[in-house]
Amino acid sequence: MKFGKELSQTIEEHHPAWKEFAVDYKGLKKTLPKTQPDHPPVVSLEERSDSPHLSVVSDSEKAGDYSDFWEVFERSQQGLDSFYRHKESWAQLKHATLLTDMAKLRSSENVTTSMVSVQEMKEHLLDFRNEVELVREFLQVNKMAFSKILKKYDKRTFSNVRKSKLVSIMEDQIYLDGAAMDDYLVNINGMIQQLDALLEHKNPTAGQKRKLHDQVLTTTLVEQKAHRALEALEGLSPFFASHTPRLLPSLEREEIDIAGELLGQGKFCSVYEIQKIQLAAHETDEARLLLQQQCLEEREEGYARYAIKQINEHLKPSSKIDGAVDLAIEAKYLSCISHPNIINLVATPTGSTSYFLVLDRLSASLDHCIYKEWQPLVSKLEGKFGVGKITHKHQLAYLWQARLKAMHDVAKGMAHLHEHSIIHRDIKPQNIGMDSKGNAVIFDFGLVKELLPKEKIADNEFKATGRTGTRKYMAPEVVLYKPYGTPVDVYSFAITFWETMTMKSPFDNMSVIQLNSFVLEKEKRPTIPRAWTHELSEMLKRAWAAEPSKRPTSKEICQMIDAEIRFVERTK
Repeated sequence: MKFGKELSQTIEEHHPAWKEFAVDYKGLKKTLPKTQPDHPPVVSLEERSDSPHLSVVSDSEKAGDYSDFWEVFERSQQGLDSFYRHKESWAQLKHATLLTDMAKLRSSENVTTSMVSVQEMKEHLLDFRNEVELVREFLQVNKMAFSKILKKYDKRTFSNVRKSKLVSIMEDQIYLDGAAMDDYLVNINGMIQQLDALLEHKNPTAGQKRKLHDQVLTTTLVEQKAHRALEALEGLSPFFASHTPRLLPSLEREEIDIAGELLGQGKFCSVYEIQKIQLAAHETDEARLLLQQQCLEEREEGYARYAIKQINEHLKPSSKIDGAVDLAIEAKYLSCISHPNIINLVATPTGSTSYFLVLDRLSASLDHCIYKEWQPLVSKLEGKFGVGKITHKHQLAYLWQARLKAMHDVAKGMAHLHEHSIIHRDIKPQNIGMDSKGNAVIFDFGLVKELLPKEKIADNEFKATGRTGTRKYMAPEVVLYKPYGTPVDVYSFAITFWETMTMKSPFDNMSVIQLNSFVLEKEKRPTIPRAWTHELSEMLKRAWAAEPSKRPTSKEICQMIDAEIRFVERTK
């Protein structure tokens, strides 16, 4: 089926009420010549400040023969802008209302006895999720429509505008990537998960039936898709060809008792503290017995040794499959990586019907340390008592050094990945934690990627998925769908470094469009405090440079921070 008919059918079947806001693909196509012009276009070479590029301009275009196309194109953009503004306002209001209702449910004395109110709330959330997913799907299909019609425009007019125009569209209509809707989905799924826990507590039989149904529905598909993904990963990978996975103990999900404390949550998975590992009395496997014993000993001392990262139960089957495949890939990488500043994989599932990883439990995220521990203490030392007292100066110097040390740890973990041509693609305070020994550790390898030789385009530039990661930590080349390599992690590290050392949120209160203008168009970055050393300031300026080739390597960053730590030691 041709794309135009497929688009019309999709809109009619799934989004009939939004037809007036959709890209007018049919109208755009009508404005184009049915065949290519008889004569090739005039080709001119324009010089830009950064590099020369070909600009293809046909005689007919100069005459304005395609002005109708661009008028319809602009109307389509305006229609989508209007649609998104309306839906964004609706989603914000609906989300705020549901959050308020959830808060009322949690504070109600009758919440644990009123399954009806909990079920009603869940139905409201499911309706909201369904609508958000429809909005996201509508945006994606229209993004595809722009891409397809521009390809047809280039072909019919001997032009070469598609690539640059798509970049422009994704800058001006940044909502088309669906990231804002994804954020709503993560929050909705989190609330549904909380309600499911309440419902299963009151009616465990129903919960067990639902779990069994989901397992039967997804197990075969997960096995097939995960097998294909891992097979492709191993077949092309120099890293896996030279690294043998560690032999890890395996556990049944029923053998793991979680404490109920939610440590973290993402689109597909949640992380919980493990309270205990309960094995059968006749267990003989030494590795499994050791896990059980260590978990017990740490719990008796008031600390949880391990955490479990598992698929969110409320996900629809297709999302469960995607999440399970991501977990399988993450387990594959972590089983081959051993480094003190990278999260340690402890155990994997025994069977194929459970999707989880057992990891070392981290004491706190870097995000928590910044805003809940270091920032209040520094504010207290600088504000209430002043910085004149020598003891306060020593304490502030100690806290500065602690933050430097944490960043040095992260840089070492990042350098280890880069040494093996692996990029993390989502370095940020929320994906960095502190272990029981006080070391900073990089975790959440859901977006990890090996830079393969066959994907190389130029020096440290590889074919890779654009718009991957978290927007305000995302390197410009990733936002703009350009080829990229290890410098993308260096950029993310730079923003994280600034946030950690200043204890301020970068690009605070900026909308996505404002952030886009600030970082991409104006090439601005957060303000570096004047009190910082020249060496530290220069490191940061280089690390978040717009041009990837100007950024230092992760090894160079390790050396620079190490020099700064030694300088602080000497000047204490």
